[in-house]
Amino acid sequence: MNTDPYPLIRSAYKQSALKIEEQFRHFQDLLKLGTADEISSLCQALKNEIANIRGDLVLVEESLDQAGNSFQLFSVSAEELAERKADLVETKARMETINSVVTGKQVEAVIVQKQKDHLLRNERRIHETGTNDSDHLGTNHFAADEMEYQMAELAQHDERLDHLHAGMTQLKEIGVVMSESLDESTREIDALSDEVEQNKSKLGVLNKTIDKLKKK
Repeated sequence: MNTDPYPLIRSAYKQSALKIEEQFRHFQDLLKLGTADEISSLCQALKNEIANIRGDLVLVEESLDQAGNSFQLFSVSAEELAERKADLVETKARMETINSVVTGKQVEAVIVQKQKDHLLRNERRIHETGTNDSDHLGTNHFAADEMEYQMAELAQHDERLDHLHAGMTQLKEIGVVMSESLDESTREIDALSDEVEQNKSKLGVLNKTIDKLKKK
């Protein structure tokens, strides 16, 4: 019995979406309390993650559209297939909503304002104490931590892509098997049709012969 690959595929893209949601909540906190560098770094990380999952979701959507017949092998009803497509559309819409926020002018304005505020604070500190703001030290630590975090995320994303690829490869293989089976069935039907025509022709000749015998 064939194993339905969709639950594995859905689990992979849902994990990616959940991670983006978590990052986005942290991003919203940073907009209020974080530095310009912190916001910019996480903003770029979110853009990258959304670009990755966007590609994944397109592949999943194409597999659902092209493999409708294949899912019959797993006893998946039309209603279940429709629900899967609806879930995918909902996830895509949420990812696009987050993308519109992180790429929006408002975030850009917040980053610029925080950069200005940082420069003003630094100028005041230099004027008052003669020393530079040490915020850059914290930023360097954040950048290192963020780089490590992104590397871990990339490793997880590669693993999710492997799961997606395995699932879609299975769907394609099923499609090929079904296509070959349909071709074979078509050939058998054509051969049967030829045989029927031949028998009809023979039957016609036999009927004519019988009619002639009756007349004698």
